[in-house]
Amino acid sequence: MAEAEEGNTGNGKRRRKRKRRKAPGDPRQRRLEARRAQINLFRMIVHPVRRRVLHTLVESREPQTPAGLADTLDIPTATAVYHATILHTFDTVELATGQIAHDDKA
Repeated sequence: MAEAEEGNTGNGKRRRKRKRRKAPGDPRQRRLEARRAQINLFRMIVHPVRRRVLHTLVESREPQTPAGLADTLDIPTATAVYHATILHTFDTVELATGQIAHDDKA
């Protein structure tokens, strides 16, 4: 007679393994969230155009239009808008109507 496989009750039914729910204050969960934040930060600044956009906005300390930013960096306007939008998703820049500004809280 064959031995019962792991997870098999012997009567042909498989037991479901319960997922362990992590408490909100679980140190492992906090470490995982911190690691994800680091990865997101890395993804944000790894692209050279995004670094240049962010550097230009920080140095100017004034809101800029996508066209002005594109002229300053000598890149297409669509590229400036795309990378500014990516920076906005990471709460690094603030997008206003027709202007892009560096967010000081980041």
